Amino acid sequence: MTKHAGNAPTQVQTGNPPATDPPPATPKTTRDIVTPTSDPREPPLVLINYTWQIDHGYAILEGQVKNVSDLPLKNVEAVGSFYDAKGGFITSSESLISYNPVLPGQTSPFKVMATENPVMKKAGVEFKKLIGGTIAFRIANKGK
Repeated sequence: MTKHAGNAPTQVQTGNPPATDPPPATPKTTRDIVTPTSDPREPPLVLINYTWQIDHGYAILEGQVKNVSDLPLKNVEAVGSFYDAKGGFITSSESLISYNPVLPGQTSPFKVMATENPVMKKAGVEFKKLIGGTIAFRIANKGK
């Protein structure tokens, strides 16, 4: 069995609401504002661990990921990528993580499977929204 840890780039999206949106009818009070207690620059996920193996014609990548944000995360997918010995990309596969949503502080297992290719020698994992972009994460015990 081969073990490998992955890392994903942090992506930040910014934007302004359309100018045609009318202002709210009444000013918002502090009770209407949700202020997260965690640092918004920190990735919302921590990769606890993962392993991969070849079994009965399938490459199986499985592990655990923790939600370290203050909000539930819905429709999180694990994306397993498989490479040859020189790091050349072979294929990828994706699957929703087991808990949906994964609640703040909760650790969810995940499992991704792909058809075996005889030259598969390395694997990595990233996370994304079901319909959307990559979700930043950090590896447990690294950077903290």
